[in-house]
Amino acid sequence: MKFAGNAPAGRVQRRRGRSGPGDRLLRGVPSMSKMAPQQLRVAKIIRRLFRFLVLIPVLVSLGCPMMDDPGGEGVVVVGSRNVGMDELKRDMAYVSPGLEPSMLRTADALDPLLDRVIERYLIMEYAAETGISVSDEEVAEALVLFEGKDAGGAFQETLLKEYVAVGEWKRRLREHLVAEKVLKRVMAEVPPPSYEDIKAYFEANRQTFYQPEMLRFRQIVTQTREEAETLHDRLLRGEDMGKLAREFSTAPEAENDGEVGWIARGELHESMEGPLFSSEEGEVTRVVKTPYGYHIFEVLAHRPEEKRDLPEVYGRIEFELLSKKRDMYWVQWLKGLRDRFQVRIDHDKLNDMGQLLDES
Repeated sequence: MKFAGNAPAGRVQRRRGRSGPGDRLLRGVPSMSKMAPQQLRVAKIIRRLFRFLVLIPVLVSLGCPMMDDPGGEGVVVVGSRNVGMDELKRDMAYVSPGLEPSMLRTADALDPLLDRVIERYLIMEYAAETGISVSDEEVAEALVLFEGKDAGGAFQETLLKEYVAVGEWKRRLREHLVAEKVLKRVMAEVPPPSYEDIKAYFEANRQTFYQPEMLRFRQIVTQTREEAETLHDRLLRGEDMGKLAREFSTAPEAENDGEVGWIARGELHESMEGPLFSSEEGEVTRVVKTPYGYHIFEVLAHRPEEKRDLPEVYGRIEFELLSKKRDMYWVQWLKGLRDRFQVRIDHDKLNDMGQLLDES
């Protein structure tokens, strides 16, 4: 801890209505982030399939048999695929891992789920038409990866408990792998953003790539100079500032050892900015008078102003713009599949399914 000499004094008060750039700093990293890309891809697929197994008791409670009715007629037809009611119920549960029985009581709830299921059927029809498939070796590779993560046997136990055939689970896995191949092919059709697009985005969003000078500090605030000078002397003798702040400071952050957090230049009144931004890390200022009391500051950390030029953020902007283009293209591509393949829904049977669920 260092102590300052005569730092300038002045007015004090944090300006309100602006969020500090410190709020935009670090975000958490997923626990699977250290996996290789192939392992991460398969792990996500398997995790979703496992959640599907947990939904099976829900389906049973809704009166949904786990085997198709051999004599049932199709509720939905997508291209060459004729989907019966039992299969449709299972698939609707599969695309909504957070399914609750009450969610399937109204058309408003059923329709979005139906759209998602139909999109999956359309993707599978496109894959069949264009020859996109997954080999047994690719499925086996995904299964080997999963078996290595299921050392405790939780998955096998769930299969036995819920009477799910391994073959059904493998079919779901194969569909996922096929859908990934389709996605990869479709995304390859989206051209990357041009240099002009990236530069225009940078010019329009310069503030996004600028970080003002910032510092993190703590303080003790008292209502009299005499008390502040007494505390300053105790700090000079080596007492802990956090402890003194908790005991004597009148500021709201006193219970947090007086720590205010990260502040950008321009967010404080001049009386605080002067002594704070002219101090070094670890330095304790002299007593500073403000309209709100008498302050003692300690600078904990400092970050210089950052102005990033286009070359520094080019890749980041390119990725963001490409992601947006791909999202838009994917939506339009799915709409195009509805024109390419016939989609027919028997709404009477679909209403019957809603009534069946409502009666169960």
